[in-house]
Amino acid sequence: MPRSFWSGAIQFGLVYIPIRLFSAVKHREVIFHEVHDKDGKRIYERRFCTADNREVPYEHIAKGYELSRRQSVVLTRAELEQLEPPTARVIAIEDFVRLSEIEPVYFLNSYHVAPELAAKKAYAVLLRAMHATGRVALGRAVIRQKQYLIALRPTKNSIMLETLIFADELVPAAQVVSGAVSAVGPRELATAKKIVLSLTRPFEPRRYKDRYRAKVLQLIRKKAKGQPLPAVPTMQRRATQVEELLAQLQASMVTKRRK
Repeated sequence: MPRSFWSGAIQFGLVYIPIRLFSAVKHREVIFHEVHDKDGKRIYERRFCTADNREVPYEHIAKGYELSRRQSVVLTRAELEQLEPPTARVIAIEDFVRLSEIEPVYFLNSYHVAPELAAKKAYAVLLRAMHATGRVALGRAVIRQKQYLIALRPTKNSIMLETLIFADELVPAAQVVSGAVSAVGPRELATAKKIVLSLTRPFEPRRYKDRYRAKVLQLIRKKAKGQPLPAVPTMQRRATQVEELLAQLQASMVTKRRK
């Protein structure tokens, strides 16, 4: 059984539900070490103090916040831990909302919520209540020295915990997308809609594989065996011009019909 990384409780009205959190995602990226390109030996990072040029042990490393180039404030771990409220490990439900009301950009990570043995009944009550009302619960929790906005959402037989960003952490689209949306002609829109509908199917997560990771692992195996590596073709793309758009949309439809 996987190991839990956080234990606490959900407070639902007068109901107190002790829980444990388990990671719901197992990242499968290829892990590389930094090495010297001449001999392949590992590169290590060390923490040095700029004042005396000496390595600093981990227990003597504090947190510094720079107010200006000439002034910074140093905070110790003990000082930061004092800021955690007594209820740091309690997820007090503040509101219930519809899941569709939360924009996907707010979601960070997903976790399985498992009740302690004595809390299974209360856990089931909360789960069924959210199912019956079509709502998810919002609260806050301190996880790994950071406070998160929390969404508890029901699945078929369990509760998932989603960490969310706060509103002031979101970069408005207006900062990077300037101007109004360009006008679209009826022919272009009709053709684009046909392409979208022709490619529409039920979402099946297992259909989508990490092709880049597979290629990286294949490259590693070939280099380990001393096999020759294929040349990588270069591809140059440019922005589609307006007069080309309709032709490319129509060509996409032809390609789709041939598959």
